[in-house]
Amino acid sequence: MVSVRHVVGLCKVTMYAIGLMLLQIHLVSRLPYQSLRIDLLLLLIVALALELPFVVSITSAICLGFVVEVCSGRFWGLHVSSYVITVLVVSKVLLRFEMQNPLYQMVVAGCCGLIQGGLLVAFFWMDQQIPTLSYTMVASLVARSLVMMLVAPIVIHGAGWCLE
Repeated sequence: MVSVRHVVGLCKVTMYAIGLMLLQIHLVSRLPYQSLRIDLLLLLIVALALELPFVVSITSAICLGFVVEVCSGRFWGLHVSSYVITVLVVSKVLLRFEMQNPLYQMVVAGCCGLIQGGLLVAFFWMDQQIPTLSYTMVASLVARSLVMMLVAPIVIHGAGWCLE
């Protein structure tokens, strides 16, 4: 049964996702260093996977990933696959750890950022945009994951507020 509370929560999460997407498009994607260009919506997926049931989280990951793919102008499946893998990782970690601790959330978000970075390298390699994996690329992806870890508590707390 769908209540008014569920509809209001869905509207809040949708508006929060749109706000993060606009922030991603207009601010984060224009940062001068590649390692600072984090995926804010991946952090939102981590937050949703922490709070929502598994099936709802997977559905949210697929839908949000598809929207991001369409907005990026090129459907690679990178965002859909990385968001679904993120939900799978978070749900697996939830079985072992209490994820209300922001430190654990940061570590999981950083690991999911590394997984997304690995997928990005794989997609670039398959698209033949990069011939080999360089040290600077690996360092950039690790730095990107560290920045995602630092930003994760802010985005996850905002999503938690939306789901209250």
